[in-house]
Amino acid sequence: MAEIILEVKDLKKYFKSPKGTVHAVDGLNLTLEKGKTLGIVGESGCGKSTTGRVILRLLDATSGTVIFDGKDVTKATPAEMRELRKDMQMIFQDPFSSLNPRRTVSQLIAEPIILNKLITGKDKKERIEARVLELMETVGLARRLYNAYPHELDGGRRQRIGIARALAMNPKFIVCDEPVSALDVSIQAQILNLLMDLQDQKQLAYMFITHNLFVVKHISHDIMVMYMGQVVEYADKKELFAHPTHPYTKALLAAIPQPDLSGRGKTRELLTGEVSSPIEPKPSCRFAARCPYASEKCREAAIPLKEIAPHHYCACTLF
Repeated sequence: MAEIILEVKDLKKYFKSPKGTVHAVDGLNLTLEKGKTLGIVGESGCGKSTTGRVILRLLDATSGTVIFDGKDVTKATPAEMRELRKDMQMIFQDPFSSLNPRRTVSQLIAEPIILNKLITGKDKKERIEARVLELMETVGLARRLYNAYPHELDGGRRQRIGIARALAMNPKFIVCDEPVSALDVSIQAQILNLLMDLQDQKQLAYMFITHNLFVVKHISHDIMVMYMGQVVEYADKKELFAHPTHPYTKALLAAIPQPDLSGRGKTRELLTGEVSSPIEPKPSCRFAARCPYASEKCREAAIPLKEIAPHHYCACTLF
């Protein structure tokens, strides 16, 4: 049986605002196995990035549990979190804004090694330098860039620095928060292939957050579709693309541009209406206001996820 490295139960994250309480993440459940990738997709503002930050405890959860490698992250002390974060890392969306422009490539990669005292003792400086060069080689950065600054590099190389910084800690789990959305298509493919190669080599577990369904299909094993802080569908990637069931998932897939002209004239799922407010939402299907199949039942109570096929879950009254 595969080893489960991450288990999230009934996770909630609410924010206070002048108009009320924003339900950014509301009752989320998931599991992630070692060496696997869970893709999280949805529109901007659906809670994808907040989920990643709460799991890493960059934000404190309102309620719920996050069990990582057998330890409850939500109850860890600051000292325990310092140790846990060595195994839990994050790659950010914008590589330029996440890097200190006054530091060189070597200094940026060495920083987490030095701060966490991963290398100590005799010949520390030489061993850190050797480790930095090893990480640069791992992520495909040329040695000649050792003393270069972020502004001298393109987006792909900057993102490779971010990946090297994450790998410096020898993590077991990495949250990838839209790591290729700011890059050109050709560079996207290079970074995705690098992440997949590293996963094969090191048995890394990824949570891959994106709004690009092509990207998530390429890199993920399972896919979770979120809408307004809740999971509406969860399945193996092949099952999800072959048999999407929730109207929102169908609409997302229908929005993918198709180069094949044979599909012209076919009916597509289109989204209409306004997105409901995430401020203190009433118990109901939050997609009901935009769903062409919505009924009174959808507006009366929250719709729980239920298994409609092996390892395929959907929150919809149609199933």
